[in-house]
Amino acid sequence: MIAVGVDVSAERRLDVVVLDESSRIVEAPRERQSAEDLEAALSRLHPAVVAIDSPPAFGVDGRSRLAERRLMQVGINIYATPSDPAARSRPFYRWILAGMEAYEAAERAGFFLYRGPGPVTGRAIEVFPHASAVCLRGKLPPLRLRRKSQRAQWRKAALASRGVAVETLHSLDQVDAALAALTGLLAVRGIFTAVGSPHEGIIVLPVAELPERYSREVEPLATGHDQGLERLAELIRQRNATEEEISRIIGRPAQIGHIGEYIASRIFGITLSRSATEEGIDGVFGDGPLAGKSVNIKWYAKDEGILDLSLRVVPDYYLVLAGPRSGGEPSKESTRPWLIRSVYLFEAPGLHEALRARGIRLGIATSVISALWKGAEVFPEPRNPLLPLSDEQRRLLSLFG
Repeated sequence: MIAVGVDVSAERRLDVVVLDESSRIVEAPRERQSAEDLEAALSRLHPAVVAIDSPPAFGVDGRSRLAERRLMQVGINIYATPSDPAARSRPFYRWILAGMEAYEAAERAGFFLYRGPGPVTGRAIEVFPHASAVCLRGKLPPLRLRRKSQRAQWRKAALASRGVAVETLHSLDQVDAALAALTGLLAVRGIFTAVGSPHEGIIVLPVAELPERYSREVEPLATGHDQGLERLAELIRQRNATEEEISRIIGRPAQIGHIGEYIASRIFGITLSRSATEEGIDGVFGDGPLAGKSVNIKWYAKDEGILDLSLRVVPDYYLVLAGPRSGGEPSKESTRPWLIRSVYLFEAPGLHEALRARGIRLGIATSVISALWKGAEVFPEPRNPLLPLSDEQRRLLSLFG
């Protein structure tokens, strides 16, 4: 079994690489081939598949195809294939015309365009070598790969990881043709994902399943400042993706207050208010001894002995989820992970009265004495009898500790 990979260029024409089933390059890579040369090669070689680095046609609607939008969703950049006749006439898109000629040559040799679903054997498939390299390496390339030689080296490593001897590949075009052929080989074995639609074109990728989004590979950089910035940017992208997923779960923005309200509602049987911005009251207890009582829910990343009090609309209770106790370290040297180490239940009017009796001013960041916190504790120590916890409730709270 062999696979033929074709890289397409309007100026340099076609680069062709042939791989056998052991991923060995069986003929010297061919460059500057015409569509007629490709047809002759396919008729002579009888490959299992021919993989072409080009769309088979221009788009049918909008500025891009579904396949391209899907790749962009997972972080892979790709040129859009336009449908607008005015855009098609631009010199940049002449390479697509060359690609269309390659597909016509493949069809004359008996390889009709793969439109999915099902096996790819005996077909001409559309591939995108950059995306193939990302799938094989499991990462996007580092941002600093500006020169062709750098991109070629990065993609060569993807080929080498699958046993392809890259010493005879002397240009980025030949590397891309080899990636196309390798993608075809894996697809014939059933290791592939196809994205797109039959009427616009389907791109075949050498991976069984795409992740939600690829992260970027970070290489050692010349200066620590630049390296820190690139790593920071990657971490922020990861955080943004995590927050999107959290928002889908809780149905509200992924802020600690909203998340705390969701957690409390699920563990303590609280029916949340429809509006996330309702003043003073976040919900109502649904059952148990507190059924029908209103509650204001707080989640503080650190247990610092302070509480934001609601004065205009006073709830029946404050339910406070708190992280680890503050150790008194400078704020710029400490982190505030989102943990639940303790839970407290205060009867709101009684708490207000006790604090006023001590001459404490009520409002935002009100200082509450330790004795009141101790008496309000329901987790981990069951000191407040108003809210006894079941073993299951304790287990669920421990998930966040």
